[in-house]
Amino acid sequence: MPIGTGVVNATRMELLNTRARICLAQKGHDLLKEERCINRTTMKLYY
Repeated sequence: MPIGTGVVNATRMELLNTRARICLAQKGHDLLKEERCINRTTMKLYY
């Protein structure tokens, strides 16, 4: 087993976890943005 393999794998896992968290955060941001747009449109209809 090469020296440092465990560290490289741990780092890779951390990067994958970070990427997954960023992806989820982006999806949440997009949903909020879409919801705000819908709310503005609804308000224009009623006022």
